[in-house]
Amino acid sequence: AYFDSPYSTEEEAAMHRGKYSTRISFADLQSAKSLLNRYSMSVPIDPSSRSSKEAMTLHMPCYQERENSLSLPSHLPPEFRIVSLPRELRGQNAKRKMNLLALASIVRLHKLGLLNDRLLPLSMEDMMSWLLKKTLGTIHRVTRTSSSVTYSYPLTAHLYILNQSGSGFEAERQDLLSRGARLNQFALVSLAELPEIKAQSSRHRDMGVIDFTIIRRGEVSISAQQWNEITSFYCTLFNSRWRRQKKKKKRSFQYDPRLDRCGSASPIPPYAVCLVDTLDQIDYTSMKCAVCQHAVSKGEMGSQSFPRMWSPNYNPS
Repeated sequence: AYFDSPYSTEEEAAMHRGKYSTRISFADLQSAKSLLNRYSMSVPIDPSSRSSKEAMTLHMPCYQERENSLSLPSHLPPEFRIVSLPRELRGQNAKRKMNLLALASIVRLHKLGLLNDRLLPLSMEDMMSWLLKKTLGTIHRVTRTSSSVTYSYPLTAHLYILNQSGSGFEAERQDLLSRGARLNQFALVSLAELPEIKAQSSRHRDMGVIDFTIIRRGEVSISAQQWNEITSFYCTLFNSRWRRQKKKKKRSFQYDPRLDRCGSASPIPPYAVCLVDTLDQIDYTSMKCAVCQHAVSKGEMGSQSFPRMWSPNYNPS
């Protein structure tokens, strides 16, 4: 029986024309079959499914000449799997009918969002674009106005202490004190005031229960040089954790100064993570030291006993 799908009108139109076009590509009777096979082979399947022809058949398009139809791979919902020829096109030879069904299948897969506008299987970029389109549509849009503030130096920033506490942190603190190390805390420097953020608590596998609070410490004035030192430290913090020096092929994180010119029209104001001392003052000396340490390789450190920022309990052995 003829399969009455919601896409049958466009599928029939493509079969009668012998061609289906998107805004940047098209498929015709000569290319449709190879495009369909390419889509089928792009879907991940269990290795055991490739062990026999019968098992593999479920994951490939199956042409049924007697029924004038085509079955799409089994990962699709049953209501979308069967593509049928209209009655007026069933008198064609077997090869042409096969190509017509493949073309109709390409139309259906594209309309289902399983092929991109190039009529190829979805790439990672296609999936990210789709997710962003769906996600950003639910986010409150910021209205850009002529009164948007453009940041200029010296900056008036808001300082927030990132306070983490727990038995694991206390043990680390005592260890650092016993070695005469300088004690610092992380803090957030934001160019716009943040809303109140409630205290949070979580359990870490090694450090036990960790309590986390953000404490506002008021406004601070920051010069252009100081902001550069803060953002350099912030990037060092990321690079030391996710861009190890031995992986030189990886690009390092760098702060984009264009963020400073976004002003209040940006949904997320410019911010960075810095270090503060025991008096809750921004510790530029310790941040410079951390940036310099990051530039020193493990071999060059030798038997130095001072801890790196990202590994307080540094053990040269």
